[in-house]
Amino acid sequence: MMLESIKNIYFLGIGGIGMSALAHWTNLKKFNTQGWDDDTDTPTLLSLINSGLTIHNSETKSQFFLDSDKLHNNNTIIIYTPAISEDHEIFQYFKSKRFQMFKRADLLKFVSRNHKVIAIAGTHGKTTISIMLSHILRSSGLACNAFFGGISNNYNSNFLIGDSEIMVVEADEYDKSFLKLSPNMSLISSMDRDHGDIYNNHDSMLDSYHDFINNTKKTIITHHDLSIQSDFIYSLKSSSDFYASDQYLVGDQLCFTINFPDKSRINTHLLFGSSYNVENAIAAASLAFVLGVSPANIGNALMSFNGIKRRFEYHINLKKCIMIDDYAHHPQELLALITSLKERYEKKELFLIFQPHLFSRTKEFEEQFVDVLSLVDKLILLKIYPAREDPISGVTSKNLLNKIRVKNKWYLDIDIGVSADTKELRSILLKEKPNLLITAGAGDIFKLIPEIKSILR
Repeated sequence: MMLESIKNIYFLGIGGIGMSALAHWTNLKKFNTQGWDDDTDTPTLLSLINSGLTIHNSETKSQFFLDSDKLHNNNTIIIYTPAISEDHEIFQYFKSKRFQMFKRADLLKFVSRNHKVIAIAGTHGKTTISIMLSHILRSSGLACNAFFGGISNNYNSNFLIGDSEIMVVEADEYDKSFLKLSPNMSLISSMDRDHGDIYNNHDSMLDSYHDFINNTKKTIITHHDLSIQSDFIYSLKSSSDFYASDQYLVGDQLCFTINFPDKSRINTHLLFGSSYNVENAIAAASLAFVLGVSPANIGNALMSFNGIKRRFEYHINLKKCIMIDDYAHHPQELLALITSLKERYEKKELFLIFQPHLFSRTKEFEEQFVDVLSLVDKLILLKIYPAREDPISGVTSKNLLNKIRVKNKWYLDIDIGVSADTKELRSILLKEKPNLLITAGAGDIFKLIPEIKSILR
């Protein structure tokens, strides 16, 4: 990909968390940046609109055709996300006009080409580790560039631009996107099976991770439990190079000690979360340490880390009721979330509202979903969020719910949106009066949060 002659960049699926970060970057770099998204009212889209970008959708399709007539295929490229089907009307329009079309990973490869790339890979934890690391670097006086898969509460953004050679990126295993990168330093947090629509089996996914490692130029850091040769390992276990010890709670603060390979130790705390957040903090600390940040600066930065939207995010934190929203959508992520909540709030009933994400994932992990969702006290299942997929026969939330071993459970057929019918949801919550309510999922369940908060309050 060469951008020297390019004036216009059009993003298909511009509202996606990763796409919107790159769209902000191209806009700041003075490219005429526009985009299409099938959604209309997400925070990422509003942020782009507030930055002056033109966003088209099905409601403004006629304007799209007027605007696109001004684009020429000799100075315009199209960036699309895997979430956009190649059968999509707008994808086909640009293809028929012979525009150059590239995936998001191709643009990230170009953007990062002249930087010292720090890549965080793994089925779980990429976003938290990336944002924690960037915050540690910034707080320690090291400027960095970064692209996140979530919104940092410290910076209210999913990207950072700085006068620095350092660039922190999430290395996404979906669609083998991370193989486009050539990182200077890589960290792998986990390699749990996922993305059955891309990888035929777990071994094929592991092969891609090994290819990713081979693309890394220098330092490789991995989680203790992964059977991969690396320069350093991290975990909660004292047999690791970087590890946590002396964990305890003071109010909502998670206190712990970080132990470094040079035998130095630093006491610190997080303002939220549980043991898996501590492990993510150790991962970020290991990267920062190798980059030259002192243990003292690492500890101080973590104490001012304000978390990430949709990652163990408190919406109500009162004695009578606690409401937390989380992005957990894989069985392992749900297990970590539920386990940590039961440890922290052992005297409260855990009421979970969960929106399964993807038909393929729901089918592939049905047994695991049944087991982990059976751990909660009360459960509402919403319709499966399809994202890029067509329905699979027999794979529904209703069928999944029938197998879950929870006495108090409900299925709600809600079409989430501006005019969503939430009467049944309101009725259930008013009757049950949950004192610990969790919303979880990677789809659009977050759009229900204002309504749920109004009911609980």
